[in-house]
Amino acid sequence: MIERRKTRRGRVLYGAAVDFNERQSVFDCIVRNYSKDGARISFPDGTSLPDALNLTIRHRGETISAKTVWRSHDQAGLAFARDSETGKVVDFATRRKAIRRKVEGFITDDTAGIGLDSLLVIAAGGLVAAGIGHVAGQAIEEKFDVITETLKHLG
Repeated sequence: MIERRKTRRGRVLYGAAVDFNERQSVFDCIVRNYSKDGARISFPDGTSLPDALNLTIRHRGETISAKTVWRSHDQAGLAFARDSETGKVVDFATRRKAIRRKVEGFITDDTAGIGLDSLLVIAAGGLVAAGIGHVAGQAIEEKFDVITETLKHLG
C-alpha cells in the first residue's frame, strides 16, 4: 500500500464525536490514530458520514473541521481542514476560547459582578434605545418639515 500521508500518525484511543448539518447530526466515535494533519476514526456500523464534518476530541479539548478522505463500514479517514490565510488546522474550540478571552477583556471590575449575559442585555438595550431615538427624531423632523411647508403656503 502506498503511504500518502504527509505526517506519521500515532496510535491513540480518544473518545470523540463527529457533527455535521450545523450540529443537527452528532455521532460518537473513537479516534484510533491521530496526527496534526488527520485522524482515523471508528464509529457504529451503518453510520453515514458526509464529505465535510467537525471532529470533537474530548480529551484534547479540540473541535476540528475535517473532510472525509476514505470510509468503510465502521471506519473513516479524515484530513483536517486548514485556514486559507494561516495554513493552520481549523480548531473551533481554540477560536471560541480566544473570542471569550477577548470579550472577557472588555469587562472591567465595575461590570464583573453583572455577568456577561446582563452586560449583553444592557448593551442591546442601549442599541434599542438609540434606534428608538433615531426613529423618533426622524418622525419629529418629518412633522417639522410639514409644518414649515404649511406655513410657507399660508404666509
